[in-house]
Amino acid sequence: MSNPNRKQWNKPYLPIRNLILWGWDNNHNPSFLVLYGEHQYETTSSPAATSTISSDKTGFLGSLFKSLFSSSATQNPDPPKAIIPTQSSFLDEQVTYTHYAIFKGHEGHLPSFEALKILTENEQKKMYYKKGVSYDWRYHTDANSLVESFKPLEAPTTFTYFNPPPYEYYVVQLEKQGLVFSNFTLAKHPNDFLKLSGDTFKYYSEMSQILSHPLLYMRKKYLNALLDQNPPAELLQLLFKIGNSELISGLCLELAKRKNPILIEETKELLKNPINFESTSYSQGVLRCANIYVHTLDPKLKQARLQTIYKMLPDADLHLINIQGKPVAEGKRFSGAQYHTFANQGVFKKDYWTYDRELRTSIKRTYPAFYKVGPYTDGYDLNILAFKNTLQEAISYDLADVVGKLAYYLDAPRLRYYFKGSGKTKAYNYLIGSVRRTLDDYAKNQPDLFIAAMKSLLPSYTCDDYLCRFPGNFQFNYFIRRYLYHDFTEKPPTNWRNRYSWFSEDQLMKLNGRYEMMKELWDQHLEDVLYIASHAQIPSIQKACYYIIKESPTTTELVTTLSHQQLILLSQSAFLPLAELFMQYLNERLNACTTCEPKLLLALMDTSNEKIKALALQYISQINGSFSPLLLTECILLEHADGWLETLQGELMALDMNQYADFIVALTEKLITFKDETPKLTSELEELLLLSAHKLESLSFEKASYVMMHIRNVLSQVPKLSSSFLNYFECLLFSFNEDTLEVLLKGDGNLETALPVAQRQKHLLALLTAIKEQTLPSDAAFKLILEEGNPPMIKTLLTLLEKLQSTLPQRPTLLLLMLESDVVVLNDLATSVFEALPQEASVLPHQLIIDSPLPKVYNYGLLNLDKLYGDFIPKTFILQLLEHPSSEVKAYISHKIDAILEDLSTENAETFMYYVKTLLLLPNKISKSKDIIYKLLPSFVLQNPSFKEVVEAELLAIGGSNIKRDSERALMSLAQIRKEFSAYES
Repeated sequence: MSNPNRKQWNKPYLPIRNLILWGWDNNHNPSFLVLYGEHQYETTSSPAATSTISSDKTGFLGSLFKSLFSSSATQNPDPPKAIIPTQSSFLDEQVTYTHYAIFKGHEGHLPSFEALKILTENEQKKMYYKKGVSYDWRYHTDANSLVESFKPLEAPTTFTYFNPPPYEYYVVQLEKQGLVFSNFTLAKHPNDFLKLSGDTFKYYSEMSQILSHPLLYMRKKYLNALLDQNPPAELLQLLFKIGNSELISGLCLELAKRKNPILIEETKELLKNPINFESTSYSQGVLRCANIYVHTLDPKLKQARLQTIYKMLPDADLHLINIQGKPVAEGKRFSGAQYHTFANQGVFKKDYWTYDRELRTSIKRTYPAFYKVGPYTDGYDLNILAFKNTLQEAISYDLADVVGKLAYYLDAPRLRYYFKGSGKTKAYNYLIGSVRRTLDDYAKNQPDLFIAAMKSLLPSYTCDDYLCRFPGNFQFNYFIRRYLYHDFTEKPPTNWRNRYSWFSEDQLMKLNGRYEMMKELWDQHLEDVLYIASHAQIPSIQKACYYIIKESPTTTELVTTLSHQQLILLSQSAFLPLAELFMQYLNERLNACTTCEPKLLLALMDTSNEKIKALALQYISQINGSFSPLLLTECILLEHADGWLETLQGELMALDMNQYADFIVALTEKLITFKDETPKLTSELEELLLLSAHKLESLSFEKASYVMMHIRNVLSQVPKLSSSFLNYFECLLFSFNEDTLEVLLKGDGNLETALPVAQRQKHLLALLTAIKEQTLPSDAAFKLILEEGNPPMIKTLLTLLEKLQSTLPQRPTLLLLMLESDVVVLNDLATSVFEALPQEASVLPHQLIIDSPLPKVYNYGLLNLDKLYGDFIPKTFILQLLEHPSSEVKAYISHKIDAILEDLSTENAETFMYYVKTLLLLPNKISKSKDIIYKLLPSFVLQNPSFKEVVEAELLAIGGSNIKRDSERALMSLAQIRKEFSAYES
């Protein structure tokens, strides 16, 4: 009777089977003996059935100890003969094992499963670690990757495959055949390792499969099955003790995913000590997964990692900055068709060859970095391990939005064609598979996380993210197809013409109805579907959402709970059927309204969509009501308020003065709620507000005081008012004359603020305080008001200055600012105050005036020097004039000095000496004046002998100068003085 477990095998090569047996090496390290054999057909019709052993895609040791028998890298034998199966192409019941390999563990741990490749070289089969094998038209191998323990069996052995016997049977048969394996002792039973007994023996099946099953997928499946049973800690500690690095890593990740602290102490201990039972790369993997487990259960460590993950996440989406040496404009995005071309043209290969004519040889060069260097790339290649780590962390920390975003990055052309163009499709398939399994698990066991991932994934696709060379064709984007069009299983036609047409057109857009995976799940999260629909950027996603919403039994109930903004947003969808569906719901809601609902009206007005604006006008007409001050305030603050200027102007001008005051109060109260800068108004909207400010002129004193208090509050409490609102409030404040403003402010409290508000607001408050207390404003406030204040504000400031001009002499810097301003009235007021000052009181203001950089100001100061002092300028001004940067001032003082030096030398010795000490030490820009001094010094000393020592000391000091001209003149003058003074004494 035929065995029902047998399978048909129609592939053009025979599968390689493997049999795993437990044991120890001579150092008593746990090891595996693996037998390999080719699985033949039950019957064959030609010798092709016994062809050379070829590839075995079932494999082992890696994902599954993958073992492939292929032609050699060094030999070029004839290709394997094609297998021509008979009518019955079933595989034989038994497998004959012809080769074996021994894989040894270390320090009590079982060996890791590594990917392997079996090649035929010189008619001998050899096994290599896949990391040392490459293929380029033929296989290339690294001798260091050879598996030395792979050898032929002395006597081939045959075992039943489809109905495998117990483990003990294999051991007995091998012993009967007398097979001996070097440096390996065969275990009678796997439990010789595990030593399970009593209540723990019921877990034997899962434990043995976790440790030795050839398929990674199955090992993980058995591990999850074991954890689902909540086994005792001693079992998991045993896995931790004897498991390989792959098992320990997987165990840490699964426990982290389950938030199970059962092995947390063992894991922390593991992190403290070096791992010696594995190679460095495998040890790093163990430590990485152990860290994820520890971080998952430590809130502080986890929070720090969350911040890092969210900060780095955008860097995982690789955007080109150079293409084969040519810079890419910042922010430029390429389409799927362009990335398809890049992959086919080898753009993602960092090295290229160029011919050097001088050396007469080809030289290998490297292109500039393709990507911005970051946590996920060195500029050329994606750091797959960092990407994988982020994915594993996201799964452990329940970051469904991060999983969704990583899924998008993988399903967008940037990464998809990077992997394809750089020959890393296996890594890509692994990452895609990991994300798919995670999302599928979410859908099955954690629907909320699944929907959170979809809300991150689906709205991320843009119109450039299709994965083919046909623009706008999203049928090849894996996650769109899997989760939104899961039930679409149509295959492309085989006829080449029809096939091309099928591939070039997006078949998803031709479908009608619902095709998504797990329809009931989407029905239970219909509000999230609405979110995805309103934020999706491509038609294929919008369409899928449309049919879910349209055909879901809960839609009608949900629509009644939607906010006005959600309903309006969906009615503006780019997908026309979706927009029409929600426009219908919106019309139904409007028709049901008989009174004004402010929130609905505001939602209708806050859009640039002409259809929605028409509905808003219809609604305004339908309710037959004018806007209240509060509603008007809300309208002005809308993002699209500039589209309603005519309506707002009519409503604003229709307010009486008391309603207008209420409008201002409502506006200030609304602005105070802003924590940062208030919205900016368009110039047209600002002008509309300014034109309405005159309505306050006839307001009662009590109402005006109330409005004033609210304006003062908004100035002192909002961190930064936009210039539009500041201009408006200034216009309101200074629409009152200065006397009225003073009276209104008297009843107010302290107008200053200690809060961090913008400088302009502080200065405005300072001016109000000055008006209230009848004092002059600060210099900074004065300057800002002149630069940015509106005309009524400046007029109020002028009135205050005229009223308090008697206090201006105590504010010389303010006098200077008034002179420097372009306001003629201020200039005249400043000059009248200055010229009325007594000579002694005018010195400081006069010095400030001369120091001004403005010609009109310092020239005014020079003019007044002549008026006040004539030809004899006081010492207090000389150095200031000499150091002034203006050539006009220098010319003025030079002329004065030349005219008065000779007189001073005979009439005022003290002043003359001040000039000497000042001028002689200055640069040679006043060389003429220096000549006059040097000429006068001898006669001055004869007339004033008491100054002889001082003069000689000055001249000696200058004589030692490195300025040749000054040194010569000083020494000549010194010699002349000593000569004449000596003659005078004699």
